[in-house]
Amino acid sequence: MEKEPNPNNDSKKGTTIQTADKIYNIESIENANFGFVPSKKAFNVLLTKQLINQIQEYHPKVKDFLNKIPENFTDNWEKEKTYLNQAKGLVEENFVWVISWQLRRLFAIGNRTASPEQTDDYLDQCLMTFKLTLQLISFSLIAHLWDEFNGKQPDPKSDLKVISSLFESKIELRPDQYVDSFKSLLKLYEVNNIALPFGEIKDIEDFHNEDGGFMKACNGFAEIREIYSQSKQNPELCFLAEKHLASFLTSFKFLSNYQLISMKKIEYDWQRNSEPRYLRQFNILGKNTKKSSSQQLLKYGKEPLNTYALFLRSRMTKINLFPFIIDYNSLTNEEGSKICLLNYRSENRGLNYFFVDDESNHTIEFTGVMKVDDRDQVVEDDQQQNLKFDIVLSQFIDAQNTILGTSDLFQFLGAQGSDFDNL
Repeated sequence: MEKEPNPNNDSKKGTTIQTADKIYNIESIENANFGFVPSKKAFNVLLTKQLINQIQEYHPKVKDFLNKIPENFTDNWEKEKTYLNQAKGLVEENFVWVISWQLRRLFAIGNRTASPEQTDDYLDQCLMTFKLTLQLISFSLIAHLWDEFNGKQPDPKSDLKVISSLFESKIELRPDQYVDSFKSLLKLYEVNNIALPFGEIKDIEDFHNEDGGFMKACNGFAEIREIYSQSKQNPELCFLAEKHLASFLTSFKFLSNYQLISMKKIEYDWQRNSEPRYLRQFNILGKNTKKSSSQQLLKYGKEPLNTYALFLRSRMTKINLFPFIIDYNSLTNEEGSKICLLNYRSENRGLNYFFVDDESNHTIEFTGVMKVDDRDQVVEDDQQQNLKFDIVLSQFIDAQNTILGTSDLFQFLGAQGSDFDNL
């Protein structure tokens, strides 16, 4: 049961909030209270400085920026608005899309005039960035594990219980559940002697260490979520969230060296007097692109690639995130890209996805247009899109059955019996 703070308490004792079996001293967060107190500090300063220092090892352009700062500003360049804004731009530009898009929003909120709405929006955005980054990493690991388990049996010592929620949950998972799934995935890789797709992760024990930066940040966000419902409009809580976000993203700083690339179209090209080849059309997200706009890449190759694939890639790594993260516009033949992440399962009828650009939700339902055999079939124009959506769902079920050892399937809603069939 939650307890309201006692306004008659001696101020020297500090304001406390009790949630469940925990008691938090809010005054340990500078000047915190239940009203709005404008802060003299600026949002995003700590976050920007820490991230720019961390990602310089991957980007000569970032290192060059730091090297060109005059000596008298070397230690506190973040206090100079010109340098701070340049650093923000470099952080936005170089982190993989999804994270960079969230950071762009966070920086924009921080630039707004101080107000209760600003503080609430800033804290919400910190929590959103935290969750989406966890999803991106977890879905990358589960997608690669699917490829590795294909045709193989997992080691008998594999604990699949925690990650089963990624496939079977009927409600939106909390960030702490994604933390547990991420750590369970790391253990699965270790038990099954599978190399992580991210070579930059050297020691998985760093992510299990309760005293390490990653777990301290995750636990810190969990506490903030508990406090937040009773301590809104609190700028100092925002600064605490910013500190945790900086530490958390430092654990995944290597994602500043990755891109999201969407397969928009692939064509088989075979002309007279030439070898057959495939023409692939990609959308490159991020790297100075605005919102969901993208740069296009045309590339010839002798081998096909997975249709509708969405790749998380660097020069050394390529992970196909489909169907856990998809480019919705590739399925609907629309221009540009519209990236969405798996949210939860809608019973046995479909999957709910979260759209990054407008933060909306949409459920893709199974239609049964795609047949289980390879026989030719005639489909109407309006069924073409449903066919693609069925591919998304069939790929999800294949991943689940391969990893968890289940024999699940989606059902077409219209094919299900009525509750009144016996009347």
